Amino acid sequence: PGAVSGGYARVPLWNIGLPAPTLVSPAGGVPGTMTYDAGEVQIAAGQYEVAALADHDEVGIIQYQSSVNFLGETVSLCSPNIGRFTPDHFTAAVVAHGKFADACSGFTYSGQPFTYVPGDFPEMLITARGQSGNRTLNYRDAFVKLTDPATQISMASATETAQAGTDGALLQVQWNPDEPDLTPNHDGTLNFTLGEDEFRYIKEPAAQVNRFVSSTRLALTAISDSDGITANGLPLPILPQGTEIRYGHMVLDNTYGPETMPLTVPIRTEYVAGNGFVLNAADSCTSYAVPHAGLTDYSGNLSDGDTSLSGNGTLAGGLGSGFTLSAPGEGNDGGVYLGYDLDAAGLSWLRFDWNGDGNQTNPTAKATFGIFKGNPRMIYMRESVW
Repeated sequence: PGAVSGGYARVPLWNIGLPAPTLVSPAGGVPGTMTYDAGEVQIAAGQYEVAALADHDEVGIIQYQSSVNFLGETVSLCSPNIGRFTPDHFTAAVVAHGKFADACSGFTYSGQPFTYVPGDFPEMLITARGQSGNRTLNYRDAFVKLTDPATQISMASATETAQAGTDGALLQVQWNPDEPDLTPNHDGTLNFTLGEDEFRYIKEPAAQVNRFVSSTRLALTAISDSDGITANGLPLPILPQGTEIRYGHMVLDNTYGPETMPLTVPIRTEYVAGNGFVLNAADSCTSYAVPHAGLTDYSGNLSDGDTSLSGNGTLAGGLGSGFTLSAPGEGNDGGVYLGYDLDAAGLSWLRFDWNGDGNQTNPTAKATFGIFKGNPRMIYMRESVW
């Protein structure tokens, strides 16, 4: 039904019964469904013009191919290619929050870099969706336009969410991201996995707190493909399982003895506990070596070249046998300072503000030759003062 005038016919859309669309590409995809608002079809010179809003729920390029009976005649329909249709938006969900690896033996020093446990990286699932929220299965192959995570996927800076410093502010976390991996599954989804990112808690005066388990928050903040399709529901928080953080330092102990005997300077690491520092008995990872140690500020009868250094090792239970200074020989009594260059040794997180001036420096100890403990067989000695 409908009026015919001047070679034109206008009929209600629902009387035509347009066929389901045929998918032109991507190959192997699904044709999807086209829905229309109320409207009419105008027929003129064998062409159909749809005066209605239409919505296609899939990605890709479609075409109409059909034959219909109209007023007793068979009319063949073959539309031009229609599209390319794109998703309406993306959504993202956390597949795995990931887990931080301990940088030392069961813990991580404040200031020490750490990363994820191998194979336990944060992973997110990104899904392309239509206007109604359906997953667009045809967001696949060449129709995937989300291909460059370095510029099209954004994340916020890492933050500590629970532990405050001595100044009351949350501790600062530094994050150096590695290249992430974005893998399309060719079914409307993509896996976005972070790489071997490096983190460290900034070691500053306010960070001198008791040990705590990190509560680091990452967040996916923006997704946009080359068509400008963006994500809903962001930011998406990511909370990797934490590592225990300890504020520590390295200590070299002063030592003394006769100039005819070698002297050993012990080495240990400590961390903040309560109102002071205690032995870090968990430290079995920190190593030390002579090339990063040096002797300076000779005094008395001791001169450069009179004694030499030896000693390398790895701490066990926070303790090391340390460095040995060779005996300078009779008459070469005096002192010398031994320092250990933690920056050169790759252990900068064990520096400490020894002078209380706000600057973290290397540990030092004084070795003194020519001082005796006294005769171990002597029971009592009294010195006259007049």
